[in-house]
Amino acid sequence: PAKVSYKDIAQYQLAYDSIYTLQGLGAFEDAPNGLFNPQSVVTRGQLARMIIKSFNIPYQSPDILPPADITPYHPYYKDMITAVKTGLLHPDVNGNVSPDKVVTRREVLIMLNSALGYAGLSLNQYETNILERFSDYYLTAPEEANIIASFAGDNIITGKSGQQLS
Repeated sequence: PAKVSYKDIAQYQLAYDSIYTLQGLGAFEDAPNGLFNPQSVVTRGQLARMIIKSFNIPYQSPDILPPADITPYHPYYKDMITAVKTGLLHPDVNGNVSPDKVVTRREVLIMLNSALGYAGLSLNQYETNILERFSDYYLTAPEEANIIASFAGDNIITGKSGQQLS
């Protein structure tokens, strides 16, 4: 894609190179009026595209029964189909992938961990007791604690206000 000069990221110098690298990979939609909108929420569809583009995951063809809540006309259709087929995310019990739903911090970590696995990479392993430094650690699902501990142990994630994983 053509390089965009975002007008609203000057105060985000730490992320500057990452933003422009992802933009160059086509991970973002065109920026209306040259704005990146760094304080905006990210949807599941947007996150799927960012991960697929940044990990250079080839697009997959849909199965006979694609997810129930997305059509081929949705802007993130190919991204969501690929995310499901590669195991980055899973439809809910009703077969929905919710491409327009705001993604949670938990979902970001789980999808990134899945992408790392797809690429044959892994994070350092940490004991789950490392999560005890967060006041809400007990809300972490036991089956996901090892994944979240790896991200916390390598300081990829830090606590929000009040030292919460949130």
